[in-house]
Amino acid sequence: MWNGADLVAFADILFGYPDPAAAYIGLFIVHGDHPGKGLGRELHDAVLARVHRQSSAERLRLGIVEKNAAAAEPFWRALGYLPTGERKTVPLRQTQQYRHPLGTAHRTGTLKSTESRPVEDRLTGELSSETL
Repeated sequence: MWNGADLVAFADILFGYPDPAAAYIGLFIVHGDHPGKGLGRELHDAVLARVHRQSSAERLRLGIVEKNAAAAEPFWRALGYLPTGERKTVPLRQTQQYRHPLGTAHRTGTLKSTESRPVEDRLTGELSSETL
């Protein structure tokens, strides 16, 4: 997500992982200079829109790295994600897995943006088709 020439947030989505009926948020980052401005929710809305547009996924999943859990868990829970009970260990960190049933809680509406252009217009640049 761009604010003028500045990259302020981005996400990476894996379609069909960990199974064909799912999509997985592999990376979700908002620049540290922009806390509390609604960019995380706006990026999440763009992720949901892209998943609905590009796949038939029934659920969206993600993992929260334990050292980020205090800040990340309330954010994801507020968006409707629930723990799956799974824990995965990847090199040098452990993650708690979360899921969101896409059919039940797709948010609508417009959030305030750092710029007047619609979010879809700000999701351009030298990024892959599966990266916001």
